[in-house]
Amino acid sequence: MGYAELSFETVAARVGVAKTTVYRRHPTKRALVQTAIQTFIDSLAGEIPDTGSLRGDLVALGRQAVRISTSVLGQCLFRLGVECRDPDLVEMSNDFEAKKAARDEIVATRAVARDEISVPAEIRRVIGVLVGTIVFKTVFKRQSVDEVEIGKIVDLLLNGAAKPALPTGRPRR
Repeated sequence: MGYAELSFETVAARVGVAKTTVYRRHPTKRALVQTAIQTFIDSLAGEIPDTGSLRGDLVALGRQAVRISTSVLGQCLFRLGVECRDPDLVEMSNDFEAKKAARDEIVATRAVARDEISVPAEIRRVIGVLVGTIVFKTVFKRQSVDEVEIGKIVDLLLNGAAKPALPTGRPRR
C-alpha cells in the first residue's frame, strides 16, 4: 500500500481504535504520516551528538545515519524520496530536511565554540557528504558500513586526501 491508498480507516483498524481517535490526533493524512515518520527517525537518531570533538560528533552522526539507512523503513523512505512526486510527500521531505539542517547547525555551532572550525557552512557540507556517502553505500550499493569505515570517511572529509603542500620559497632538492 502506498501513500495514496493509505486511509484513516485502515490505520484505525490496524491499531484497534476508532477512526475518530486517529482523526483527533492527526487531522490530515499528511499529519498522520509525518508524525509516524518523525517518531521513527527520532527513535533511531536519538540526541544530537555532543562528544566534545567535531570528529567524535561526525562519527556519531555517521552511526545515526547507518541505523536509519539500514532499517527497512529507512530504506523505504530513501527510495520513496528518490521516486516520489506526490506534493504532500515532497513537502514532508522538505520539512524533514529543515529539521535535519537545524540539528546539523547545532553540531557546527559547537565546533565553532570549541575553535575547531571557523566556517559553520563547511561542516554542514561535510555532514551532507558523510550522510550521502553512508546512504549511497547502505541503500543503493547494499554494503555494510561499520565504525571503522565511518571513521575513515570522517577522516577523509576532515583531512582530505592530498599530501600537504610544500612550503613556498625554497626549492626541493
